[in-house]
Amino acid sequence: MDPLAAKVAGRCAAAEEAEERSTADGVLFESDLLEVPAEERATWKGYRLTERHAEYTPELWEEGDTDKRRTDRHQFRTLDALVKHLGDQKFVGWLESMLEGKPKKDRKGTVTQLHCEVERQDGRPLSREEREFLSSRLKLR
Repeated sequence: MDPLAAKVAGRCAAAEEAEERSTADGVLFESDLLEVPAEERATWKGYRLTERHAEYTPELWEEGDTDKRRTDRHQFRTLDALVKHLGDQKFVGWLESMLEGKPKKDRKGTVTQLHCEVERQDGRPLSREEREFLSSRLKLR
């Protein structure tokens, strides 16, 4: 296990022994990355965010088909930076491993919707703590 993964696992174990458990346990912040030696910091690959934008006309919205699609990919060292990137985007919840954006309708009736896939760059699935952190910061129910 690489040193940063061990640090995350250690935080999780320590939090389980504590009376209160924070939703951010096991989530690395930039300050955590600064505390470890440079060679260990270099092993942390961070997170990948894939944003899928879809635009629907009123007719196609009823059919579930889309007019336009666009995909953007971004990389972040921390989940906090990823949340800041998403800004005030509203999400309705998780759809398996994807965040489902709240549909927005303009005056012409065109609906735009965002779906975001958040992945660890080291190939491991998001931990429960990482999902809880995102849910809390993005104000999901």
